[in-house]
Amino acid sequence: MRWRVPLAEGYATPLVVSNRVFTFGREQTSEVVQALDLATGRVRWRVAYPAKYEAKDAKGVYGDAPRSTPIVHGGRVFTFGINEVLHAIDAETGRIQWRIDFRRRFGTEPPGYGAASSPMIFGRLLLVPAGDYLFAVDWHSGSVVWRAKCDSFYSSPIVAELAGRPQIVAFTRYRLLGIDPRTGRRLWSHRYPSPYGTNIATPIV
Repeated sequence: MRWRVPLAEGYATPLVVSNRVFTFGREQTSEVVQALDLATGRVRWRVAYPAKYEAKDAKGVYGDAPRSTPIVHGGRVFTFGINEVLHAIDAETGRIQWRIDFRRRFGTEPPGYGAASSPMIFGRLLLVPAGDYLFAVDWHSGSVVWRAKCDSFYSSPIVAELAGRPQIVAFTRYRLLGIDPRTGRRLWSHRYPSPYGTNIATPIV
């Protein structure tokens, strides 16, 4: 064993990028992002911000820690917390570049178990499911380019080429959707109900 460090509570997968390990979790009432040195485990930087969470009914047994795995792109770490707050953090310094609180800004409401989908990159767009929408955010500036109305998410969106064109494939709680990544326009929809309203697996093509 080379090293070991305690991790904050959560479901997010650690990310290894170059000589860094990025982790995302919860400590008490805050969500915590940290960058570790891959060779030694030493903490290079750490960011913590308040993230009060109130679970609905019996769903609280799954905890109040983040479920979404971050993504690293363009020298930034993008985290999506359980309350649908998106952060862009400089991967080298830990400085927050921008943030979007989807609930406060757009009135979204996370699904019953909290925000669980992981964001993904498509060109200049960061694709983020929040509430009953899929948002396309310019990953550099943090501006919202478009939003597409759909069911709420637990799975994560993917991009694939179908019928000769790139499409976002979104597996929502009640249907499978194809969305135009340039405009957010719905291209097709297939009803896919779950008795619990919890389709959670990310599809593959």
